[in-house]
Amino acid sequence: EAEYEGKWYPIPPIEGTLIINLGRMLEYFTHGVAKGAWHRVKAHKGDRISWPFFLNPSFDAKFGRLDEFKWVKITR
Repeated sequence: EAEYEGKWYPIPPIEGTLIINLGRMLEYFTHGVAKGAWHRVKAHKGDRISWPFFLNPSFDAKFGRLDEFKWVKITR
């Protein structure tokens, strides 16, 4: 499910697809141009394969926003 304006919407699975959730980091790097969606996974009947991967860079790693997105006008 994905949250939009305070309401949760079901996201039906599509057979044979792969979902990569970049989350809030993509929103940060693009100055908010690409929005990270709040989401949750609910249990369902049938098989489900989940392969979580969490990247934890070293504490001294440096991250910065992408200036190419800084001047993009967001219209929603």
